[in-house]
Amino acid sequence: MVSEKKNTHILITILFLALILRVGFVLNLPLEFIPKWESDADVYKSIAVNLINTGTYGREAGIADAQDPPLYPFFLALIYKLFGLGKTGIMVIRLLQSLLGVLTCLLVYLIVRRIFNQKIGIFSSLIVAIHPAIIAYTGLHLTETLFIFLLSLFVLYFIKSYFVYSISTGDTFLCGLFWSLTVLSREELLLFPLFIIPGLFWIGKEFKGVVKYAILFLAGALIILGPWITRNYLNFHKFVPVTKGGGEVLYVSNYLEPGEKWTPDGERFHRILQDAKINIQSSYVKETIKNLRDMLKYRPFEYLDMVWKKFEELWFHPSGLYQIPIKSLKTTYLLIHYLLLCLCVIGIINSFALRNQKIIPLILLLVYVTIFHVLILFPLARYMLPFLPYVFIFSTSGFFYFYDRIIAGA
Repeated sequence: MVSEKKNTHILITILFLALILRVGFVLNLPLEFIPKWESDADVYKSIAVNLINTGTYGREAGIADAQDPPLYPFFLALIYKLFGLGKTGIMVIRLLQSLLGVLTCLLVYLIVRRIFNQKIGIFSSLIVAIHPAIIAYTGLHLTETLFIFLLSLFVLYFIKSYFVYSISTGDTFLCGLFWSLTVLSREELLLFPLFIIPGLFWIGKEFKGVVKYAILFLAGALIILGPWITRNYLNFHKFVPVTKGGGEVLYVSNYLEPGEKWTPDGERFHRILQDAKINIQSSYVKETIKNLRDMLKYRPFEYLDMVWKKFEELWFHPSGLYQIPIKSLKTTYLLIHYLLLCLCVIGIINSFALRNQKIIPLILLLVYVTIFHVLILFPLARYMLPFLPYVFIFSTSGFFYFYDRIIAGA
């Protein structure tokens, strides 16, 4: 009982620290600040303004489109409608995102407590609370903070619904519901259910239970996704689960000229698109398949080199690294990131050695996001940021394994 109270007090202190760091950061951030390297913020704002002025979701006033996932622009539109487009509206958005960041720390603790224990949960929550990149995005009008929060909700109910003797109706329904919200925030988890079902067989669920899980998950998802899919069908007369685009990114991410080295360069991205001169989304997919087939057949080593460089960009270049102006700080940030990755590997290996099946949802998530960004779409450190809390969970587990077995043992 004493230990329970002590852990609760420590957790409250961590949440308070997370709030102070985030609110302190956004209060000191200039209201007009928009990072030059992130043009998406302008896109989300223009969609939100169009929603307020015309009632139409789209980048251009009065013209409906489905180029961007809708949840974050709707979030911005609600705040702008209530508080205006000026300083008050901007500050309310930043403060709300700060609050979402604090709640994410709490959710990470709840997730880890189900997988490991309170001690690992507290330290994992602390890393999320003080991580500079996660804090920095609370001040930007980008999807990251909202997506990280919704992803944490999804992961919590994913774990709760996975490890029960009989399929839990409520938890599985909410798991599907929160998954759909993450997808409408950022669509990269759209194909993740393809990993969930095999995972159920992996942990020993019978076929009947898997079918029940899939039905409940789908029912929860359609509550949120259904209206958006219907809206897209009425406007575009085709099935569009989230967005219409994506073909351009798929094409550029998997295009490599003979002898060329892959780089995550924005100029290279636009140059390839201009040279391609493709206007139909389906043509991008066909050309991508053709390019990949040719590379695998005639230039397999160049393809493998491209895959490695994409993997390296996703995992080994933490978000914000290129924006740090001081070399010593950049080196320190990079070394800490590498240390956390090494501890993460130790934590995963130890968890498998202990046959802790409760890590399977997190393993599925990290494997999926790696495959999605390395083999399918464009890998950027920003895209990996929402999944770092689950890396930190294994890092903390690995640290305590190392400490208990090596240092304390010695």
